[in-house]
Amino acid sequence: MSRGAQRSTYRDPSPAVAIEHAYNRKVDTSAGTDPSGAGLMEALTQYCESYSDPEPPLLSRLRDETLAHYASAPGAARMLCDPLQGRLLAMLASITGAKLVLELGAFTGYSAICLAQGLDHLQDAGAATDRQAARKVITCEPDAVARGIAERYIVEGGLHGAIDLRNASAMSVIDSLRADPAQPLLDLVFLDADKKQYASYIQALMGDLGEGEARGRALLKEGALIVVDNTLWKGLVLDCSVR
Repeated sequence: MSRGAQRSTYRDPSPAVAIEHAYNRKVDTSAGTDPSGAGLMEALTQYCESYSDPEPPLLSRLRDETLAHYASAPGAARMLCDPLQGRLLAMLASITGAKLVLELGAFTGYSAICLAQGLDHLQDAGAATDRQAARKVITCEPDAVARGIAERYIVEGGLHGAIDLRNASAMSVIDSLRADPAQPLLDLVFLDADKKQYASYIQALMGDLGEGEARGRALLKEGALIVVDNTLWKGLVLDCSVR
């Protein structure tokens, strides 16, 4: 979110009315149902976008290049953070007052840039000389192609000092942070790497290495926030057969 989005402002209700009409056209309102749920989700997305800050030009260009590059690999393209998620991440980084953020899974850098932009808003009132040193996003991406795209846009956005992009897997980054006795504790963590390893990531961040192993150094500051991507996983959390 931009600084303007943090102020209390009146919004004309007309966008919501227009979106409601659009939804009614997409859904069989006489039956009162939307079998696929697609119409509802599209209408909700439009509603949220109408009350959110627009996607910054830098991120819009990054989105276009990512989708074009991975056009033949739709599964990979789906790893790209969408604009609403990006604005949410920026807002969370800002309102939590985070100084150090860890992101596990950068892909082409969209979400890392959003997080760094949220931190940047907190630094506007600080001294320009120590802005980048004061607050930082540590992220990782082992894929060279995706990492290369991320690096270019991080530099273009002037965020190369605020984002520490590492050529490493998620767990190896956690291990390296835990091995450094001088490593500051984390205020915010965004998990967006191997979904099957989420529980292991969280255990390692909390210093819990598993049954029978000595407890290690925790990396989370008291009151730290962990944000987990794909928590609902397309609604499959409701299906007991796949839990």
